[in-house]
Amino acid sequence: MEQEGNTTSTPVEASSASENPRWYVMLHKNPQLIDLQLQRENVRRRHDAEAGLPQLEYFIPFCFLTRLSEKIDESRTEEIAQANQLREDFHDFVFIHATRQQIAQLTDGDWNSAMRSHLHHYRDVRHRAVFITETEKDHLISIFAERRLRFSIGLPVPNLGPDVKVEIRKEGTFKGRIARIIEVRHTPGGISLKLGLPMFNGMKELKLPDFTLADIQAQDATAEIIGTIFVQDCEKKLTDILERRVRHTETDQTRRQDATTLNHTFLYSCIAIHDPQVSARFHALMLICATLRFDRESLRALTAVVRDHLTQGHDFPSDLQALLNFALYIATRDADYRTAGKQCLHQHPDCATDTLRRLMSLVGSLRSKRKRHSKC
Repeated sequence: MEQEGNTTSTPVEASSASENPRWYVMLHKNPQLIDLQLQRENVRRRHDAEAGLPQLEYFIPFCFLTRLSEKIDESRTEEIAQANQLREDFHDFVFIHATRQQIAQLTDGDWNSAMRSHLHHYRDVRHRAVFITETEKDHLISIFAERRLRFSIGLPVPNLGPDVKVEIRKEGTFKGRIARIIEVRHTPGGISLKLGLPMFNGMKELKLPDFTLADIQAQDATAEIIGTIFVQDCEKKLTDILERRVRHTETDQTRRQDATTLNHTFLYSCIAIHDPQVSARFHALMLICATLRFDRESLRALTAVVRDHLTQGHDFPSDLQALLNFALYIATRDADYRTAGKQCLHQHPDCATDTLRRLMSLVGSLRSKRKRHSKC
């Protein structure tokens, strides 16, 4: 952690245009309340275009990692207890990405003065305001993200879901055969899987019920914490938010909920993913997320990343190429991307998921800007 000069005895100077934002370490005794207030602040900034204030990027560990019940997986009681303790250790902490002037505007605001608990700086022994570097922030978020994904996405079957290919390890007629997971059910005795085994050159599928996790092995085992289930969940949530925006069905309640979802989702953007296809899909979703958050700086950076994926991913499946194009269209409103994405799905309709079809319908309702003749 780093510190800056004592800001209590000396007035905070107006930041210059060249001052870079920092990740300030702040404190507040009611994490849910300050989360709600920061959501309101972002809604206010979004509607006050004349002020030209950027959306606040912030991270509240206590709200990000919800309390876990040991009943969800009694075999991992100690690990769950450690995750809950980590959450409690960071109960009062709020990390806000802002300039010194922007932080001062928050702490000096009427809403902060009116609260029983005030948002204030975390200070060192010399009473200097503390901030962390971008690298330290990424590391901290990765720790919390890893805990959250491990317990909240696809519990307790990490990286397994419908259409995941597995090898049958159970002794018997089908040992060694490759099957797909058709259904995952949670039962008092644990996880029960229904597998589909292709027959007659894929024309028929034999359904095999009552398999356990011990009976199978994932064909594409990976140590990545960002997996298929997380990406599918993220894609659906972002599409839901986009649909509310496009169809004008938002309410004050959904705006607050969506702001929380977008903020939490974007916190995962710092995680490195080594699988090329998962990385491309993930970055496309993060680009959509940045666009929905009105995060101009992240939007520019991610647009370049997604363009690189699209340029280099000639062997990507059609659904992934469509998603990359749709994400770029949402971010840039360049009609060429929308056209390319639709062509991918029209040429390969069987590859489109329900969510991707919804996304195609929504981008068709978004007005495009002037066409660009070249892409870099």
